[in-house]
Amino acid sequence: MGQALLPAASTLMSALFGPSRISGCEVGHRRTHVPGLWPPAPGPGEQHEPLVLTLDNTHEYGSLTPVILENPSRLPTAYTADKRPDESGRGRHECPRHVASARNEAPDPQAPTPNPGEQRAPLVLAIDTTHEYGSLALVRGADILEKTVLHAPTGFAHVLFPNLAQLLERHGIRLTDIDCFAAASGPGSFTGVRVGLACIKGLAEALEKPAMGISNLQALAASGHGPLRAPVIDARRGDIYGGLYDSRLHPAASEIVAAFPAWLETLPEGDLEFLSTDFTPFRAALAGTRFQHCPLVTAGPAFAGAIGRLAASRYQAGERPDPASLDANYVRRSDAEVFWKE
Repeated sequence: MGQALLPAASTLMSALFGPSRISGCEVGHRRTHVPGLWPPAPGPGEQHEPLVLTLDNTHEYGSLTPVILENPSRLPTAYTADKRPDESGRGRHECPRHVASARNEAPDPQAPTPNPGEQRAPLVLAIDTTHEYGSLALVRGADILEKTVLHAPTGFAHVLFPNLAQLLERHGIRLTDIDCFAAASGPGSFTGVRVGLACIKGLAEALEKPAMGISNLQALAASGHGPLRAPVIDARRGDIYGGLYDSRLHPAASEIVAAFPAWLETLPEGDLEFLSTDFTPFRAALAGTRFQHCPLVTAGPAFAGAIGRLAASRYQAGERPDPASLDANYVRRSDAEVFWKE
């Protein structure tokens, strides 16, 4: 876990805070602390507070957490010796801040201006890294401000944070402006699920904001229009991930992993609508069944927009989940668990 997180830490630092020349980095047996960059020059009477990126590789869900320290004296000397600001307000190591333009206070021209007294719709940063075609989205209430598709067949560690920084910069939005963070919680690639959840968990914890995990199947069901929606995702090995949702996107049955014909047997009669990003593996299996005339909806592979909308709806309903409560929705056991039990 530590070897995987260190490159991601470097990527996060460069993407969100600009290139940095880090010295005095110490790697412990269980945790790694990487000194970050100083904030902009302080105003009269203000003091700098150092930003530290904490890497936790003590368990399955490693995380990268940027933390502003209120008491710099608690840092080891190696971390603080060369990082004190000089009279110009910058540290001895010049570290250009690429995030500067992302801190533009100008409002997003695409965002609706609320009327006086009207409650502002929550701003959600949503990500999906659970399959080959991931995505990022900025969502304001039910409005998707922008959705970006990421194609990363070899993983998202090296592309996620730079693209997050660019997305925020394009809209003049700071991380502190985000009301809620959301990520696809699965089912999907086990590693991809962990990458996405660790990302929003770290950001949300550092900013003391809520974070939500949204099921991929629920996000897929959001593309439908029927009273009962049956989203299905190829789980490989001859299985599928299947779910059942009503028109309000409330679960009407538990999500399962099963062979496609076996899953069909669990579905109820009625006005049912099937949804998938690709029906090629399932179309023949529907022929000759009681569902052969049901509508098929093909959705795009980018789930981040739907994830953001679902999170915004929950936020407006009063939900404020603690980032520590985030959990993966694997649906089936990992290979390690299967082989260990066998």
